[in-house]
Amino acid sequence: MSAATTPATQKTRSRNHKCQECAKGFHTRGQLRNHLSVHNLVKPFQCHCGDAFATAWRLDTHAKNVHCTARVYRCEVCAKMFKTSSHLRAHGNVHRATARASATDRLPAG
Repeated sequence: MSAATTPATQKTRSRNHKCQECAKGFHTRGQLRNHLSVHNLVKPFQCHCGDAFATAWRLDTHAKNVHCTARVYRCEVCAKMFKTSSHLRAHGNVHRATARASATDRLPAG
């Protein structure tokens, strides 16, 4: 992956690829192409619960987030378990905020 396409640099690049349906901008044509499925009325990927999705990836994500009961991602700080790595990452904010507050409490009074 070149420096021009790393996730860190994508935040600073312009979003020149605009969706004609909703005007949302994307860094690459591929991202725009993937986004277009949200406007697609045809949703051939059916979940057993009745929800339907335009892409297999969205169905898979739905199944993991909604129907999966296995919690395989463990917090190294408190051992709490999560279904997805993104939920674990979000949970990490709890510990970072606690650490910042604790560090602020230890500052000398001045």
